[in-house]
Formats: sequence, structure tokens, C-alpha cells
Amino acid sequence: RDFGFGFPLFDLYKDEINKFRSGRKYIDSIAANKILQTNLKPDLIEDPFIRLFMYGNADGKEGYWSYDHMILQVEDVLDVLVVAFGDKYEYVFLFDHSCG
Repeated sequence: RDFGFGFPLFDLYKDEINKFRSGRKYIDSIAANKILQTNLKPDLIEDPFIRLFMYGNADGKEGYWSYDHMILQVEDVLDVLVVAFGDKYEYVFLFDHSCG
């Protein structure tokens, strides 16, 4: 992989990415409202290519990763790619839908 783990150029583009996202809504507003309680895209504080998630239902846990989390992450990642590279590339995402 050209960039390794995550997107090392995120910090370089962060301000431009957040300006691009300002006032924009997630395409999947149902997922956004379910996870974020709003469909407006928040500023990205950290690299959306990497998400740490405390799964489970115990205190301090965040529940379980679902389609809703995944689709918001995809939209966040696409915003980064659009700002960094414009329409220079077509993007393909592969997902593992296993539950075990």
C-alpha cells in the first residue's frame, strides 16, 4: 500500500477537509441520526481511515459495529479522498461482512 496504515496526509489536509464538510449532510441521514443524533457532518478530529471502537454493552462500551457505523465511516473517508485527490481516481471499497 502506498500510504501504509491509515492516511498519513490527514493532518496536512484536515482544515481543508473540515471546510469542505461544513454544513454538509450525510447521504444516509437515517444512519447519521441513529449514531450521531444529527445528519450534519461534524468536523473530523482524527483520521477516519482508522476507527477504534470499544464494543459491547458494559459500562464505557459503545455497543456493536453496524452498517450505520460503516456507512458514516465510508462517507468520512470519501470526503478526505475528494479533498486530497479530487476526481483523479475512482475508489473501490471491499468489506468483510463476517460476524464472528
